[in-house]
Amino acid sequence: MELAVVTGASKGLGEGLVESFLEKGIPVIGIARSETAKREGLTSLLYDLSKSGVPLTAAEHVWQEVVKSGATKVTLIHNASVIDPIERIGKLDPDRVETAFRVNVMAPMLMTNVWLTKAKSWDGQLTIVNVTSGAGSRPISGWSVYNSTKAAINMHTQVAGLELDQENSKHRVIAYNPGVMDTGMQETIRSSSEEAFADVGRFQELKEKGDLRSPRTVADALVELLDAPPIENGRIYSVSELL
Repeated sequence: MELAVVTGASKGLGEGLVESFLEKGIPVIGIARSETAKREGLTSLLYDLSKSGVPLTAAEHVWQEVVKSGATKVTLIHNASVIDPIERIGKLDPDRVETAFRVNVMAPMLMTNVWLTKAKSWDGQLTIVNVTSGAGSRPISGWSVYNSTKAAINMHTQVAGLELDQENSKHRVIAYNPGVMDTGMQETIRSSSEEAFADVGRFQELKEKGDLRSPRTVADALVELLDAPPIENGRIYSVSELL
């Protein structure tokens, strides 16, 4: 039996992933801070991963659900992410910086640590996917926080993959760069001031020209990748190489 777990499941790419897995007959546990639309095969869990201690509580809860399900092939996708604060260095709000690192870096790292520990004594196969961004490998003015969090999650992915290979583990940790999508995060980006984000005009133009992929298209590409092993441990996959 297969099972998928998706954080940030209530909207954007997360919602697309839920739909894609369910259409393939794979039940989903969705984690979000807001209600996820009810669907057959979806178990919705409300957790705010920006709060101290919550990622560990959520990880324990989800693992209990994994064991209870009897699944032997589990995919855990760290999709929850925040783009804020979009601002130049020197004008950053400390609380928003901390929130970004809690959601984008600390939550996936802490939850992965819990799940890989438990998976050592579990008979199934675990694949963990960290949703990343091209921003993790190139500097963007106004995005120092988002750039840094995605660079951190990329390195975490690569180290986790290296260690699993060293252990000859059957488990996998990869990252997935979904590119630019038509999501609420993109709306936030487009509403930024040019003073805070010098490239805002380019993102507005992408929307106007219809050059943003739909979250469902990007989700389907990842689900197809996961359904066609072998998956290379520690690799950062990009939607552009899959479509």
